[in-house]
Amino acid sequence: MWIYIAYATIIEFEIINSNLKNYTDKKIPIIVKCPELYGNHFFEKDKIYSLSLIDKSQTDFGWTIPNLSIEKKYMLNKKLWATSIKKEE
Repeated sequence: MWIYIAYATIIEFEIINSNLKNYTDKKIPIIVKCPELYGNHFFEKDKIYSLSLIDKSQTDFGWTIPNLSIEKKYMLNKKLWATSIKKEE
């Protein structure tokens, strides 16, 4: 028997440029679904990423997000989910 778990994690990104209205923090917590699918060393400190975001999950099942408490230190009224992440070379 196999058990599949929908796993996501929160990654804090430093904002260089954004179109988010009324958000003034320099960092932002983003929920990244299945981060391991991006491959080893995709997420690296001091690299630049372009992200597309939505404010609700596109699935009808729950996600295991072990570090969800990170969001509490930010003044967001909704969770932000990454739909696309590209590393700038």
